[in-house]
Amino acid sequence: MKIAIIYYSHTGNTKGIADLLYDYFSEDNEVDIFPIQNFKGQLAPYELILLGCPALGDEGIDAVFLEPFIEAVPLVGKPVALFGSYGWGNGEWMLDWAKKLKSVKKARVFSEYLMIKGAVQEEKLDYVYAYIDSLVRWMNREI
Repeated sequence: MKIAIIYYSHTGNTKGIADLLYDYFSEDNEVDIFPIQNFKGQLAPYELILLGCPALGDEGIDAVFLEPFIEAVPLVGKPVALFGSYGWGNGEWMLDWAKKLKSVKKARVFSEYLMIKGAVQEEKLDYVYAYIDSLVRWMNREI
């Protein structure tokens, strides 16, 4: 399977999640990983898109790189999974982001979201791997 991992990271925490996802999925798949600022390609070749962004400001996503990217790329029918980090709040940014991708962009968004408070640390790895297991089951059914 061809997978794109595209992320914005402000402090490095979301990049850490992206790197974990890359390490896992690159063992058996063709995976490309891009900071959002460096993505210049097309999404058409990818069977799964993993999008990552931290919660910024008042539970929002990045308006400089990620919002314009989402507006510009076609996602209709594309399987998309979301991940990101946060420092406070309850994950509202992720729920709003998923809603927009589903309703406006018509993407097929995985119903679970990988949200890590702060940096990925060893005690959070079980949560990350449980998310990956759920995502793999979803991929096997949906893709």
